[in-house]
Amino acid sequence: MSQQSIYLQFRVAPKKNFTRTTGSETVAIELPLQHVAGWKLRDPGRYLTDEEIAIELTQGVAIAAGDRFVVLSHDPLKEQEIHSARFLPERLPVYG
Repeated sequence: MSQQSIYLQFRVAPKKNFTRTTGSETVAIELPLQHVAGWKLRDPGRYLTDEEIAIELTQGVAIAAGDRFVVLSHDPLKEQEIHSARFLPERLPVYG
């Protein structure tokens, strides 16, 4: 993790039969640490680690991003279509 951002990667595994996947779909997210600090100020009664807060803040982003390239259910977290958050030591390279 850098000092200014946390990098997470979620696996995307849609349950729908008509969605073609390779089995290795992932979504990577860069979360500025200031968002974690802001969450702690807004919700001081919940005692979560920075990593737990980062997962909570980025799950919705992972769903929105994953839904752009595969068809997800109406509740992808409950259906475990977006899962296995993994913390990355640094930002992934961007190819384009």
